[in-house]
Amino acid sequence: MRYKTAGFIILVITLVLSGCSSPSPPVPPTEEPNPTATPVPPSPPPATHTSSPPAVVLLASADADQELLDEVSSFVSVWAKEEGFRFQRLEKFSVQDVSEDDFRLVVALPPQPELDSIVQAAPDIPFLAVGFSGLAKSENLSVILPGKVDYDHHGFLAGYLSASVTPEWRVGAIGLTGSESAEKAWEAYVLGVRYFCGLCLPDFPPYEYPLVVTLSPGASTSEWQASANVLINKGVETFYVVPGAGDEQLIQFLVDSNTRLITDGRYYSDDLRESWVASLKFDLLETMKTSWPEFVAGELEDEIRVPLKIEDVNPEVLSPGRLRDAESVLNEVEGGWIQTTKD
Repeated sequence: MRYKTAGFIILVITLVLSGCSSPSPPVPPTEEPNPTATPVPPSPPPATHTSSPPAVVLLASADADQELLDEVSSFVSVWAKEEGFRFQRLEKFSVQDVSEDDFRLVVALPPQPELDSIVQAAPDIPFLAVGFSGLAKSENLSVILPGKVDYDHHGFLAGYLSASVTPEWRVGAIGLTGSESAEKAWEAYVLGVRYFCGLCLPDFPPYEYPLVVTLSPGASTSEWQASANVLINKGVETFYVVPGAGDEQLIQFLVDSNTRLITDGRYYSDDLRESWVASLKFDLLETMKTSWPEFVAGELEDEIRVPLKIEDVNPEVLSPGRLRDAESVLNEVEGGWIQTTKD
């Protein structure tokens, strides 16, 4: 009886414990893989549109003055980078370029024969023309002019300097035809010589100073040298080479011929110092830098004139006293007190 009671108790405890335990959840059937299903790739992130910043263009042909080109390129490219623009150098510019790109502004260096039409075709783009003369006026164009238009200040001062440093005023100019600026330069040169010496009559013949020879822009080196030789054979001792006339070989020819030179400084070097009187330069770069804030703000005048400077002075020829006199004459010329044209 005792054994039956114990067995009964164990049975009861077993039933109670089995009732308190939770049944295990059913295991879902395993899905068999479908070997023919194509995996779906993850969706790509949404595309982000990025556009290039506007471009600042330097328009300069292969014939542009290399020194000025390098200086302007350096200045404009640095400014463009600081302002977050692209910098782009172009030798030519067209209406198609305007339609295909976004331009903030354009700086142009001569020569650019089509610049007038380009400016007119792109009225929304500000243009800064450095060293041009004779361009048509336009609301989107600012011009940094090389002194008084057509270089008559340049030629007049060259004539005055030539006569002031040359015994018996035996002076001459090598000019250029086919360019209004160049023609007015050598015409003003004659006036500058006569302003200093009047009739300029030497004691010994020939008596026709100042002398001028001119050639077309396409003249060869040998033609330039032959023309210079004509003046040398007539006793010319100091030469004015009009801007744009001749070439580097002509300058060396004149140096080898023991003459003195006044030029725009294109081919000056320290090796030629003994043959130099002075260089007459328009500081286009400095004027551009000074005017730049107004230009980019759209407040620059349509024409900015660049003052003429006397540089590369040879004090053995152009003494400090003569230099002061020349600078005084230059101030009067630029102030309009001295007439530099025949008109």
